Amino acid sequence: MHRRSSLFTRFDAGSEAIQKLAVIVTYAMAINVFFVGVEVFTALYSDIPHHVHHFQYLFVGLDGYSALAPWMWVGQALAVGCIVLLLQPRMRRRESVLAALCVGVIAAIWIEKGLTMVVAGFIIVATLIILKIVDLTMGLRVSQEGEVQGLDLSEHGEEGYIFS
Repeated sequence: MHRRSSLFTRFDAGSEAIQKLAVIVTYAMAINVFFVGVEVFTALYSDIPHHVHHFQYLFVGLDGYSALAPWMWVGQALAVGCIVLLLQPRMRRRESVLAALCVGVIAAIWIEKGLTMVVAGFIIVATLIILKIVDLTMGLRVSQEGEVQGLDLSEHGEEGYIFS
């Protein structure tokens, strides 16, 4: 069987190698989606707020912030859709379909890992930088004397809750 050569190179990996890689990608994506499901189940089942809030923020939004939620759903739907199609050998054998599925797999992983981990990491780093700048310029905590004296008097120069 004569195959059409690539646009960029004359190297032909062969259909057997391509099909083996397709099977490997199929299993890897299935394991990836399984572990995401396990992570979501564990977080929701444990009901520990800081575990639950992470997934609430990513999948439905938290405190009015939901910009990542549609992307997470698209990424998960794309991952599941690609797995369903990759699990069917007749779909994997068609190279045009396989190429589209590979693009879908890459997009799903990029959305899941890229948007969630990189954005969350950026938010954490940016927050720490802002907190350090505030701490260096005006401080994040009051002095111990101000805390004992009361914040109304030490920070605002007025007395609050006078009951006499």
